[in-house]
Amino acid sequence: MASYNNSNYSNDFFNLSGIYFNSTSQTNSSININELDIRYLQKTGGTISNNLLINGSLDIQTSLTLPIGNIATLIGSNELIVDGIQNTLEELEEEISNNTINIAENDNDISDLQGRLNIEELKIIDLQTLTASHTTNIASNTTNILTKQDIINDNDLTISKTLNLQSSLTNLQDNINLNTENILTKQSTINSSTDLETNSLTTTQFEVNGGVNIITKPHFDTIVFRRANNTPQINLGEIQCWVGGVNILPPNTNDLIGYFAGWSLDKSYPSGDLGSRLGTGQVFKVYNNAFEVDFGAHSNQYSSALIITNIPLTAVEDIQALVVYNRQNGSDEQEERIINMFFELYNSTNDPTYTTPLATTTPITASFYVYRFNFASISTYTGSFASVASITEIASDTFAETANGTFPDVSTFEITGDLIVSGDLTVENIIVNSTNIINELTSLDSRLDIEEPKTTALESLTEIHTTNIASLDSRLEVEEPKTTALQTLTASHTETILTKQATITTSTDLDCNSLTTNNLEVNGEVNIDTTGYFDTLVIRRPTGFSGDANFFLGLRELQCWVNDSNIFYDNGLTSNYALWSNKETSLGGLTAKVYNNITTEVSYEIIDTANSSDIALIIRNIPLTAINTIQSIVFYSRTAGKQHSEGLSIELYNSTTDPNLSKILANTNIITLRRSIYRFDFPAIDTYTGGFATDDSITQIVSEDDILIEDAIFIPFVVGITGDIVASGSIITDGVNINTTLTDILARLLALENP
Repeated sequence: MASYNNSNYSNDFFNLSGIYFNSTSQTNSSININELDIRYLQKTGGTISNNLLINGSLDIQTSLTLPIGNIATLIGSNELIVDGIQNTLEELEEEISNNTINIAENDNDISDLQGRLNIEELKIIDLQTLTASHTTNIASNTTNILTKQDIINDNDLTISKTLNLQSSLTNLQDNINLNTENILTKQSTINSSTDLETNSLTTTQFEVNGGVNIITKPHFDTIVFRRANNTPQINLGEIQCWVGGVNILPPNTNDLIGYFAGWSLDKSYPSGDLGSRLGTGQVFKVYNNAFEVDFGAHSNQYSSALIITNIPLTAVEDIQALVVYNRQNGSDEQEERIINMFFELYNSTNDPTYTTPLATTTPITASFYVYRFNFASISTYTGSFASVASITEIASDTFAETANGTFPDVSTFEITGDLIVSGDLTVENIIVNSTNIINELTSLDSRLDIEEPKTTALESLTEIHTTNIASLDSRLEVEEPKTTALQTLTASHTETILTKQATITTSTDLDCNSLTTNNLEVNGEVNIDTTGYFDTLVIRRPTGFSGDANFFLGLRELQCWVNDSNIFYDNGLTSNYALWSNKETSLGGLTAKVYNNITTEVSYEIIDTANSSDIALIIRNIPLTAINTIQSIVFYSRTAGKQHSEGLSIELYNSTTDPNLSKILANTNIITLRRSIYRFDFPAIDTYTGGFATDDSITQIVSEDDILIEDAIFIPFVVGITGDIVASGSIITDGVNINTTLTDILARLLALENP
């Protein structure tokens, strides 16, 4: 674009693009205005053979000739035409104005139509989808209808009345639609490839061409340990579920889901998960095979249940025991939070809301460290029972408070009639007329295994005896002359012996230090005293366990009751503390207070310089006493800090025959429960006639209050005889007559030899 200005012309901008100037033969889209002014605007002549665009006015001094002719002439001759065109343009302008209004109105109508079209298009799409489904349903209905009713041809159906016919037909159509829906929900045709699962099946004949697997045992996958109310908090050490000698919870830790919940509010996971105390007492710590200090899992307030689910599906009757370890080292109030809690087992697949337990235990009524609940398979457990906390063995019934779980009887599958099996039959038990065939076969097989070796051995022995008898006959012929010579020699020796020793007769009482003989013959009774005697008592920790973080020994009083009297009081006893590994070195201590006949004194001697698991209390110079005359040993523990007694055991020794105190003559179980009093009864407890006290006592054996009563461990001495016993009368041991028993066995052997 370029601007043109001089004294005679004032123009707007000119678009010079595309202009061709023949007179100068220039083609340019950028023209110098001064040159244009000189060549065309101030001179005559020249031709513009292309387009000239004028945005403003054009001032023509003489004339302007276009291809159509002289513009002035044309304008003059066409003024009438221009006037007509002007009129036409005015009319057209008016019509355009009217059309503009109509167009605006049409725009509104088009917008409305567009909105309606958008709505209808969606309806059309839905209609197309519905039509497609209806097409399928119509085809299906046609097929179903053809199988339900033959086609009714003209004159095949007579209707006497047509009143309400349309209503009836409508109802029939509704019924057809309903039947169609019902047909689609029905069981497909059952054939040989159908897998059928039912709640029950009743048939008059049951024939199976393949194998039969009948599962009659209820299975669980969820353990719940809960109480009826939401308080107090739950704090536990460990939960164990023993099956086949193994605690099945730790191996499945990664798959188990454990959480605390409010049983009556929401017991499902994860919505019912109430979290743990400070986020550190998570439930998984009760099945992680570790005994944490104090506690493993700890709930927040208002949690009434501990739930462990996703356990591998297990038969309830295969459980040997459920064991729960309570919180350790807490206050009495904290440890008593376990009271009123009980176990329940559920199958979350069949019972997702935990409504019907498959097995339960009785609520806990007292605070202990360990609880064991026996189940149906406890008799199959072949491992050892632990006397201390263990992750490899079931807790013993002396270490744990033990009760039986409540579980259904072992399930059976009853068949009324004959059972015909063409292949193998694998079952756990078969009961026929109350006889367990499996047990009978097992018993017969076991008996046969025992008797067959006996028969074989007897045959071999008989053959050997036959040979020996022949050999003995030959030897007898050789030995008889020797016997005659010996008799002669004996006669001469008898004269010599009479000069050395008074003749020992049936009235002689012989007392000697030892007696060694190749042949001991007694015409009357033999009474061998195997009684063990003790003069030393030791209290120590055999396994090194303590219920507290330290190993201090603390007790109020120790009593040993013999013939209705406490022989420890005022009887010249001496005592001291010592390390058991160095028992000859005394660590001192006012230990005499433990047998001073004062039970109300909270007396305990703390060895600050020897807080060791090897610490022992040794009481010596007890009057030599037969162990089988002891009625009971009573141990009065501290009333505060009872946990110090856990891990202790009492041992009896004879320091005269065993100065190193290496042979235990009698002992007690290791203490595992916290009590104020422990009573250990010996064989002579049945001879006690002094009456039993219900509280601390120095005149009677106590039998009530916060007490644990157990039998002491005492095995009487036995007599070992190397050689033969020849008895002219009967030999009776533990009420069994050996003579008649051997005679019966011999008769049975003869029957086996001579069937």
